[in-house]
Parts: sequence; structure tokens; C-alpha cells
Amino acid sequence: MAFREQRVLTLLAMQGPLERRRVAGLLWPETTDARALDSLRVSVHRISRTVPGLVVATRNRLGLADAVRVDLHDLREHLARMPCRSNELPPGFVHFLRGADLLPGWDEPWLLAEQDELLQRRIQALEIMAVFELQHHDTLHALEAAEAVLALEPLSERAACLLAHAHAGAGNHAVAAAGLSRFIRRLGEELGVGPTPEVLNTLTQVRTGSAGLASGGIGGRPGLPPGQNR
Repeated sequence: MAFREQRVLTLLAMQGPLERRRVAGLLWPETTDARALDSLRVSVHRISRTVPGLVVATRNRLGLADAVRVDLHDLREHLARMPCRSNELPPGFVHFLRGADLLPGWDEPWLLAEQDELLQRRIQALEIMAVFELQHHDTLHALEAAEAVLALEPLSERAACLLAHAHAGAGNHAVAAAGLSRFIRRLGEELGVGPTPEVLNTLTQVRTGSAGLASGGIGGRPGLPPGQNR
């Protein structure tokens, strides 16, 4: 299916059903309303000819057929279940979240907000999972979740602290301290800023051996970093 038709289906999958004028205006903003509607009409015709019944069209509105399953909606349903344990989610879900970029390479103006919103929800879910696993004494899955956050947001102080607590919880205090020290240096080199008190407090805890599962540094409501309970 041509890219022009893919754009129509993607917009309907994420935001539909929509009025025809809304779809045309979002997909062809550089032209007149009449030409945009003509382009949309041609695309809908091609889609219907290629996959009959995929698009439900009325005089004024367009949408996907009820039988169409959109994986983005499935992902959002899983994210809405947070907080929960890794074993309550589909196998490999943390790895999936780490790489679940929404249409990478697409730079459609109407898509940017959706891409950013999903990225932030993925980061938040992974942070919540890391905290939740630490609270349940599962350092392996906590490490996996915290590392996934740092892959998505390399300068996340919250994730760096969670990763340090996970290493410390596994008994690797030296690894935790070294990793957090590297993170602090990176903050200075790339952002020109120093660490927050929470980061410094975590570093002190891992250096003194007081961090980890029983330190009290990971507590309160799941999803908040050490020192941010409220």
C-alpha cells in the first residue's frame, strides 16, 4: 500500500473516527480544502479497493472497521494497568517497551505529540516497574526496567538512582557507586549541571552500603524516585 494511504490508515488508527475535513486538513495542510478532500477521496478509494471493508466511510466521517485491532491501543491498555509486577505482563514486555517507538522516521506534524506522549508513558511505566520490583525484592527485573529507562532517557536522574538501588539491592555496592559517579560526570559534561540532592543522597547510601531494598530509599508510592514521595 502506498505511503499516502498508510498515512490515512495511521491517522484513523490513532485518532479516528474523524470527520473527513479533519482528516484532509491534517494530512494535506499545505493545499486548499477542496484539493485536500479530493486527495483523501482518492486515497480512501484505493484503500477500499485493496482491502475492502477496512475503512468505514460515510458522507462526512471516516473510521476503521470495528474488527480492526490496533496494537497501539493494546499497548496503552497494558500501560494503564500500572503499577504491577513484571510477571503480570506479557513475556518480554520490558524489552518491548524499550524499543516501542511510534513510527520512527515519520515526521508528520500531527504525529509528533502522539510520539512524545507514548515515549513519556513508556518511561513512566518502566520507572514504576523498577520501583515496584525493588519493593518486591526482585533486583533482576528492577535492573532491567531501570536500564530500559536510561536507554530511552540517558540523563534521567530518577532512573540512575533506581539503577543504583537495584545494583545495591543485589549486593553490588561498588558497581552502583561507580555507575552513579559516571552519571554525575555526564550531567556536568553534557548539561553543565550538578546532581540533585536525591542523586547525592543515593550515592552516599551506596558508598556506605546503606542503599538497596532495606534502606528506605525506595518506598512510598510506586513510580516516584527516592526522595520524591508525596
